Amino acid sequence: MGLMNCKTCGRLFQRVSRDICPHCVRQEEEDFLKVSRFLREQPGATPQQVHEATDVALKTIYQFIREGRLIAANFPNMTYPCERCGLPISVGRFCAACADELKAQLSRLTQRETAAAGESGKKGDEFFTKNRFTRK
Repeated sequence: MGLMNCKTCGRLFQRVSRDICPHCVRQEEEDFLKVSRFLREQPGATPQQVHEATDVALKTIYQFIREGRLIAANFPNMTYPCERCGLPISVGRFCAACADELKAQLSRLTQRETAAAGESGKKGDEFFTKNRFTRK
C-alpha cells in the first residue's frame, strides 16, 4: 500500500486495491448502475446507444464489457473494437483473425531466433559487441 496518483483524475490517494481513487470508484459504480438499468430496459442496445442515453463514456462502457461486468451473452450487441483492426468483439483484446495473425508472426520470429541461435552455435562462438562482430 502506497501513495499514487489516480489513473482517471490524477488525484493523490493511498492505493488499497485499485489504481483509481475512492471518488472515481464511486463515479464508476454510478456509471455502471446507469448502464445496467438502461440495458435491463433495452437489452438489444449497442454501446453507442447506451452512451447516448446515459452519458457514460464509451471507454467506460467498453471497460465494463472487458472486465466481464456486462456479459456479452446477455447483451449480444454490447461489443467493443479489436485493438488491432477495430472489428467488433465481445471478449479479449483482439478478434480471432488478428489473434491468429499475431500468433503466426510470433511463431515465425521464434523460428528465426532458433535458427539464428543454431547457426551461430555451428560456426563457433560468435557475438556482437557494441561496435563490431567478433568470433571467438
